Amino acid sequence: MGAPYYSTAQDIPSTYTDLLGSSVTTPVIIHPAMGIPDTGGWITVREAFGLAEKFAYKNTSITSYEEGQTSLISSQLVDSNGDPIVDSAGDVITSPILPATEMVVGRDTRIHPFIRGSFGQAANLIDSSELPAANIFYSGTMLVNSHDDDGSNLQSQSFTVPYLISNGEGKFLVNISQPHSELFTWMITSAIADATGAESTLATPAPVQMRGGTQTMAIAYDETDLQFNMPVAAGTQVRIRIYDYLGELSSDETIDYSSTITRNLQKRSLLVAEAISSSAFSVSDSYLYIPGVEAAGLGTFDLSMTLVTVDGELQLQLESAAASSFSGTGNSVDLNTGILVIPSMDLVDSSGAVSTYNLQLQLVPESNPVRLRIVSATQ
Repeated sequence: MGAPYYSTAQDIPSTYTDLLGSSVTTPVIIHPAMGIPDTGGWITVREAFGLAEKFAYKNTSITSYEEGQTSLISSQLVDSNGDPIVDSAGDVITSPILPATEMVVGRDTRIHPFIRGSFGQAANLIDSSELPAANIFYSGTMLVNSHDDDGSNLQSQSFTVPYLISNGEGKFLVNISQPHSELFTWMITSAIADATGAESTLATPAPVQMRGGTQTMAIAYDETDLQFNMPVAAGTQVRIRIYDYLGELSSDETIDYSSTITRNLQKRSLLVAEAISSSAFSVSDSYLYIPGVEAAGLGTFDLSMTLVTVDGELQLQLESAAASSFSGTGNSVDLNTGILVIPSMDLVDSSGAVSTYNLQLQLVPESNPVRLRIVSATQ
């Protein structure tokens, strides 16, 4: 595979290459730790992404032996024998193969990560002619270093290479072993959006660790104006809470979602954006969630319940009741009769199929923990 980096230990098993087949319809992202070899299971990977059997570039800095020269670029400096160059303390000398920052969708974005230890970064220098243009999802700058055998006279040359490669069918291959998380999070959220046809969670790159969805969470590792989208319809109520670095709630608001949301986050603050969802019962989890239940003078609550059997009767046991900022759900409880009305509840069966019911529950007198029995359930 080409010394000193490639060995058979780096082969990729069919467990992963099978995911690149057309029968897999969910997004798939392959992220090599040390380049893209050209033998074994990696042949399948190269074919899936339209890559050349071998890349043309030969990195003469990794060894003086032509048979060992591959297109792999590493931030570790090695001598002409392929051995790492170390400093007086015995630590491997490294030099970045990525610039500190680049402009990404109009934003100055960090590219080069902070790396502890000497493992460094690796990537293949791939010319744009070595794969279909349509398969280049995102390109950026790569720095190829040259130096003397002792690591002195270090110089670098810039190339534009694919950072993220697509096969156009929701499958992606990352060419950079360790990009900065600011770039990486944006690339991956953009890739998933492309594969699913949804809006990207991140509208622009941002210094955050993030999870998207109807409950979006973001932890900022630097101050930023976070711009994000949520997979909900316009008009959906979204509760946005921001906690400071001490875990204290600094902001709590509920808005009607329309388009991209922008909120300022201070360093180490946490944002939680939660969209109101329909009442839903999961058959596989025996779990019922009911948002925005109006309880007259007591307030409005989000309820969580689990299905239990009591004396042969199926009942729903209250697990939690949290103050809710959601309104207009139609869910309500009559405190005099103990009747809980749920006009629309999605029942999700074990296969994921959804049926919608009008549900009425009634409080079981003196039950502890609190339980409700099913009065009616009509489609």
